[in-house]
Amino acid sequence: MSVTHSKAPAIMAAAVIGIVASIVGGVWWLRASPTTPAETIASTAPAAVLLDHDYYVFVRLVEFKPTKPNGARWDRGGDSGPDANAHISWRGNRIFKLPSRTDQLISTWDLFRVDIAKLITDGGKIDIESAINAPLVRVARGEAITIEVWDNDAMFSDVALNMSIPLADLREGRNDITPPASSGLARLQVILIDRQTPLPRRI
Repeated sequence: MSVTHSKAPAIMAAAVIGIVASIVGGVWWLRASPTTPAETIASTAPAAVLLDHDYYVFVRLVEFKPTKPNGARWDRGGDSGPDANAHISWRGNRIFKLPSRTDQLISTWDLFRVDIAKLITDGGKIDIESAINAPLVRVARGEAITIEVWDNDAMFSDVALNMSIPLADLREGRNDITPPASSGLARLQVILIDRQTPLPRRI
């Protein structure tokens, strides 16, 4: 397994938060943090994960190979791309399922998922924690997460990846992971976000 690291979690979170805030017309502020965006940009070394620390595990992107590992098309009897489904497991429990994607070789997800209609009916109120499109894990020595990705068809589902990733191999920020050659994926991108990264609260 090859993992390439990039550090940019706080900037990304702040940008998405700003977009959400502008949609609902609210006024937001960020909790005080010892790390400013300028300091984050200046830091060139991704932060190693800390033991007994909470992180969001955000699957940002999966890229399927053009065909299954056996050379067959993803869509039996057709030429449509795979319908991406992804689960994250930790400590023997499946803890998160990403929204499905249809007919895409490259599927991406946003850090926040927001139901605009519900926001309007709720008067613009939003629970940021529940809107985050990622599960929380707590890092302990020797632990790993498992990411499973498959093409979900009406009659058959084909597993493209079932991969255990040691948490110690990940870094805070973007992790570009090269899946095993025997899998159905060409690329996997996982972003690790410290739970203490500043999140907005409505005044």
